[in-house]
Amino acid sequence: MGRRRSKKHFTIVELFLSLSILALIGGIVLINSKPMFDYYQFNRNISHLTQEIDFTRRLSRIAHADIEFYIEQKKEGLMCQRTTDEPIRLPHTFHVPIFIPSLQIKEKKVKISFTSSGWIREETEYTIYCKNQNKTFVFSAGS
Repeated sequence: MGRRRSKKHFTIVELFLSLSILALIGGIVLINSKPMFDYYQFNRNISHLTQEIDFTRRLSRIAHADIEFYIEQKKEGLMCQRTTDEPIRLPHTFHVPIFIPSLQIKEKKVKISFTSSGWIREETEYTIYCKNQNKTFVFSAGS
């Protein structure tokens, strides 16, 4: 009498079919979640830019120094930098480029000047955008 052997292994066709179904589901999930990833990346980068500007304002107020914050459009994002002519010795703070990826600005270069009391010298308005999202910042002399 012959014994029947039970099937314990998957065939290669079953493995390829399973992997193709998983790849199809993964592709659909990735395509549907791309706008969500773009939204959170935009908000994270805007938050980083806002924190750098706020830090510059607080720094000018604490150090009683005039500080300029430059935002310049580069190919892959924004390059920011703070400058001052005061003798402030803070390592990695002044004349150091700060790169914020995937954001764009319509103007080629924006300068925000903070006085020693933390006020902005002149009114500045600019729009930051990334793909189909944008945000407008307005800095007035009283802010």
